[in-house]
Amino acid sequence: MNVTGIIAEYNPFHRGHAYHIAKARELTDADYVIVVMSGNFVQRGAPALTDKFTRAEMALKNGADMVFELPALWAAAAAPDFAAGGTAFLDKLGCVTHISYGCETEKPELLFQLADFLAQEPRDFSLALQKSQRAGMNYPLAMEQAFDGWAKKNPSDDFFSTGAEKFHGILSSPNNILGLEYQKNLLGRHSSLIPCPVPRMGSGYHTPDLETCFSSATAIRNAIFSGREVPLEQYMPKTAANLLPPKKYLLRENDFSQMLYYKLLSESSLGYESYLGSSPFLSNRIKNHLDSFIDYSGFCETVKTKDVTYTKVSRLLLHILLNMTWEDCALSKDLDYIPCFRLLGFRSAAKSLLKIIEKQGDVPILTKPARAKSLLTKKAFSLYEKEIFSSNLYYGLQLQKGKKDSSNEYRKSLVIL
Repeated sequence: MNVTGIIAEYNPFHRGHAYHIAKARELTDADYVIVVMSGNFVQRGAPALTDKFTRAEMALKNGADMVFELPALWAAAAAPDFAAGGTAFLDKLGCVTHISYGCETEKPELLFQLADFLAQEPRDFSLALQKSQRAGMNYPLAMEQAFDGWAKKNPSDDFFSTGAEKFHGILSSPNNILGLEYQKNLLGRHSSLIPCPVPRMGSGYHTPDLETCFSSATAIRNAIFSGREVPLEQYMPKTAANLLPPKKYLLRENDFSQMLYYKLLSESSLGYESYLGSSPFLSNRIKNHLDSFIDYSGFCETVKTKDVTYTKVSRLLLHILLNMTWEDCALSKDLDYIPCFRLLGFRSAAKSLLKIIEKQGDVPILTKPARAKSLLTKKAFSLYEKEIFSSNLYYGLQLQKGKKDSSNEYRKSLVIL
């Protein structure tokens, strides 16, 4: 039996995502496709456009057989940890045979070569990468600089002499960076998962405008909030577009501005170094600019620098808002990233697969949060409580915006089709 795993955000689910699921199923001859999806917050350090159960239903109506939630700690993390959490999840399910991801290169073998290089962790390269990241530099740029430094010190290295320029193109794409991290983690885990890269169709990952039927999620979000009428059915499967709530219920960063300001102000005397993704430099920069805080997005613009991107700042602010610390990160890694399998929904035809996961998976399947305390270890439950907090914060804001059917995590029901 072939089971293909996909790590995704679906923010929102669009035609390119439907294409990826269908193509991955075809290329791997999959009996089932399992999606591990970001919950109510996403990697760029922002709330998802709409809640995780709605997005899970979009996926299930467009090719996925089962959707699990990637813990917020990893869903809102930089590429290395996002990929580590996602690959660990698929590995621990005990039934996944393939992993498929989008890439923006017609030569995925370059990803494999780069991953092999990174898995060897050359000392000079690793030190240069760590130094740049500690200084606050974003991961792709830090990676580029580390490669440049290594190439200059090792001009005869076979890895670079075969075409170093090609690798720079690989590192300029977010999808390629994630693909590279997936491959590196598979090697590090000695995983048996078989990689299946699928070249991206249509617009690039960050393309801001609606250009083709395969427009990016960024373009769709921009169009929705532009104030003009947008025929979403042209860019999203109709079954997904129909599930998207009215615009007034959709969330953006600035909806969290007041609560973020309160959190930052109340902890300004302590600083923010304990939060995941922070550093002395960033903590001081936040404190020094707090008196100019107007809203979430504006503060990201204020705090960012030439080397510290908007996304890195936004992600750190989200970690502060959700109480995600370096200590939480270390504890979760000690538990091999995934304390439980939080199920969001499945197709009835895949019910037998759940029984296989129950038998072969490394951690319990959680269908009802109320059962978490009895199913999980004390350490695992302490991490899951933070998941409850982050989701309830999201649902509470939806309720404040007038979405009457918004509820807390304990009252949410699985999506079963």
